[in-house]
Amino acid sequence: MMKGLIRFAMVVAVAIAGISASYAQQAKLGYIKFDELVTSMPEYKTAGEEFEKKVQEIETQQTKMQEEWSAAVKEYEEKAATYTQIVRQAKEQEIMQMQQRIQSFVELAQQELQNVNQQLMAPIYEKAKNTVDEVAKSNGFTYVFDAGAIIYMAPDAIDLMPMVKSKLGI
Repeated sequence: MMKGLIRFAMVVAVAIAGISASYAQQAKLGYIKFDELVTSMPEYKTAGEEFEKKVQEIETQQTKMQEEWSAAVKEYEEKAATYTQIVRQAKEQEIMQMQQRIQSFVELAQQELQNVNQQLMAPIYEKAKNTVDEVAKSNGFTYVFDAGAIIYMAPDAIDLMPMVKSKLGI
């Protein structure tokens, strides 16, 4: 009985070792520098140009608002002595409101720029990811790693970058 149990355990261990070795031989690993891929895509440059246009629009508006605020402050400083108490208070309140509008504008602009960046970049990342998936599947890769997260890479590791760029036509 004990010999049978030992023999069974040995058969199971050999089978597991054989399956593990077989799987290790079948696993095909590759890597890619994903960020480098994304930045090399023509869509990335186009998105960057569109984003820069939006930044310029916002900066132009912010500059205009700041110039208006500066002009109001300058006028207040030049004429403050001639204002009555009530006019001075109204002008001070107007200047503070202008400053608050500028601060609100800056906060909203930052949020808008984040949203614009996300909208521009999401399809590019998706296209890159889908292309890596297609190349990996068509070439029989089991796993593809981002080279930026790999601590060690053997000299014979397979870089998918040339195949993916070829598939993307870049």
